Amino acid sequence: MNAFKKMCASSILCWLSSLTMTVTLYMVFWYAADELEGSGIPRIFYFYFSFISLAVLSFFLFIPASLGYLILKKNGWDLFAETSAELGLLFSSLLMLGMPFLTKSVRGAWWILDGRFMLIAALWLVYAGYFLVRRAATDSHKAAQTAAVFGSLCLPAAPVSVILLGWWQTLFPAQQLIIPARGRGVTAEEMATLQVSLVTFLCLFAYLFQQRFVIAYMQREVDRIRRSIADRPVQHGFLVENRNYVIDEYNFREYRKDE
Repeated sequence: MNAFKKMCASSILCWLSSLTMTVTLYMVFWYAADELEGSGIPRIFYFYFSFISLAVLSFFLFIPASLGYLILKKNGWDLFAETSAELGLLFSSLLMLGMPFLTKSVRGAWWILDGRFMLIAALWLVYAGYFLVRRAATDSHKAAQTAAVFGSLCLPAAPVSVILLGWWQTLFPAQQLIIPARGRGVTAEEMATLQVSLVTFLCLFAYLFQQRFVIAYMQREVDRIRRSIADRPVQHGFLVENRNYVIDEYNFREYRKDE
C-alpha cells in the first residue's frame, strides 16, 4: 500500500511538473514582454531566479537534516541531507553555467565580478565539499557521520547567505521586482511569468527530490545485502547459514562437515 501511494505521488509530481513547465515556456517566450520592449528583463532571468531560489532552498534543507542525523542517528536524515545537497549542487551548477548569458544580456559582457555570483560559487563549493567528504570516508557509517558534521558546520552560513542575497543588489536589485513605480518595476505579465516559473521549478524540485531519495535508499539496501552476503560462507555455489553444514549441489542433501 505504501509503495502504491509513493508511485501515485511520483506520477502526480511528474505530470504536474510537465504541465507547469509547458505553461512556463509559453509564458516566457510568448506571454511576457520582450526584454527590449518591457522593463529590460531578459528571458533567462526567469530561470535564473528559480534556480537561485532552489539552490538556497537546498542549502536550508541539508543543514537541518545533517543536524538531525547527528542527534537521532537515523539513516533517513542522512538520505535527506545527501539528496538535498545533490540537488543543490545541480541547481548551483546550472546557475554558474547560465550566469555568463545573464551578464551578457544585462551588462553586455560575458563575465562580471558579481557579488551574487560569488555567493553561488561559495554554495557550489559547499555542496562539492560535502560529497568529497563523503567519498573520502572508508565506510558508509563514517561517511554519514563526517558529512553530517560538515553540514552542521555550515549552519552559521545560512543567515549570512540570505543577508548577502538582499545586500548585493547588483544585476537585478530586489526593489526592481517589488516596487513597480517610476519605471523600475516589472510589468504584470512579467511578474506572473516569474511566479509561474518559480512554482514550476518547485514542482520539479519536489519530483527530483522524491526520485533521488528513493534511488539512494535502494542503493543503500543493495549495499547492505551485498555486505551480508559477503559475510556468509559459500559452499559449492550455495549460501549456507552455518559453516558446520554443507549443501550437496546434486541432491541438496545436508550432512555434517565433520562426518
